[in-house]
Amino acid sequence: SVFMPSQGYRTELAWLLGFIGAVGLLGYFFAFTLPALLIAVSLYCCRLVYQTILLARWVYAARRTTPPDDRLTSLWSDIAEDVRFLQLRYEREKQRLQAVVVRVQEMTTALTDGVILIDKRDNVEWWNPAAGQIFGFRDVDLGHKLTNIIRAPKFVHYFESHHYQQPLEMNSSRKDDQQLQIQIHPFGQGERLVVVRDITRVFKLELMRKDF
Repeated sequence: SVFMPSQGYRTELAWLLGFIGAVGLLGYFFAFTLPALLIAVSLYCCRLVYQTILLARWVYAARRTTPPDDRLTSLWSDIAEDVRFLQLRYEREKQRLQAVVVRVQEMTTALTDGVILIDKRDNVEWWNPAAGQIFGFRDVDLGHKLTNIIRAPKFVHYFESHHYQQPLEMNSSRKDDQQLQIQIHPFGQGERLVVVRDITRVFKLELMRKDF
């Protein structure tokens, strides 16, 4: 899209041309045109600095609380409005994403499969109740490396191999008769999703089938 100067931009330009023109005309009548123009430009530069300081203060306040009433005018007022608009849009987008995260967590809570979210540093970010029950996670485990919590050598090797085309099957370290199937799905910027399924029943049926 083509950039169209805002009303504030046009107002500021008109103010600048009018001010310099008036001072220049006054200097022309009193035979000191050049000094008058230099004075006009200097005054306008002072105005620029003053409005820039106000804008910087406004942006600083906008990052923390509701922006206070300001003395910004014309072009700077338009910039402040744009910043306020972007801030409101960011807040709406953040709320929308938070709602999506809550919804996904609610959905995974209903799953019988365990789900564990791992950040790019291999630390545990979140787990659903099924995963907590399978591995006995506690609140203190948040932020710790998964391999420091699940220390089974077979799992550690699988986790650190980064070859997740095939799922891992292993015995549970908490229940001797429980068989688990673990599949890791990389996503994002180095994050991983660990999905754990209790396949004890299927495993036992397969053993029975082999016995017969």
